[in-house]
Amino acid sequence: MKNLEEITEAYDWLNTTRYGNGFHAKKYLPFLKCLRVGSVLDIGTGRGQFCDWAKNNLCDIVYGLDISLDPLPEFEKKGINFIKGVSHDIPLPDKSVDMTTSFDFLEHIHPDFLEKTILEIKRVTKKCMFHRVQSGPSSMHKDKLGELHLIQKHRKDYWVRQVFEPIGELTSLIHGGIFTVLE
Repeated sequence: MKNLEEITEAYDWLNTTRYGNGFHAKKYLPFLKCLRVGSVLDIGTGRGQFCDWAKNNLCDIVYGLDISLDPLPEFEKKGINFIKGVSHDIPLPDKSVDMTTSFDFLEHIHPDFLEKTILEIKRVTKKCMFHRVQSGPSSMHKDKLGELHLIQKHRKDYWVRQVFEPIGELTSLIHGGIFTVLE
């Protein structure tokens, strides 16, 4: 996958498969539930499972952003704000959400868009962010789409030290997820 159009087409096709049906946030839910946030943006939301959990357990204002949005119909009826868009141009005002999350998303970003994506996440986030990042190759649909994890050479220490520590007050690994406090 070389350009944004090809990436969008690939994920639109993936939505016709069972891809994106996993709920990658499960082991982080007890930690996230302790945070006092009034709003959350989940980037790379897929089918919207984390947004549904957040709406039921965390806060009333929930956004889900994905380049190829395909939320489950029952989630759309719950007042979750689903946005079809790209992470390097988030259509929300500055500091409009308390927390931004992503689960197995950042490794899918084209390297040309990583810096802009991180800056956009910081721009829209008031308090904190939580990200789970996979560092190995993807295992699904390689024969049809090629490698889906476009950034895989970096381990957790890269994401902590070079990506998130420079933008936050505190960055820490929690069960392999990266938590960053912004204020």
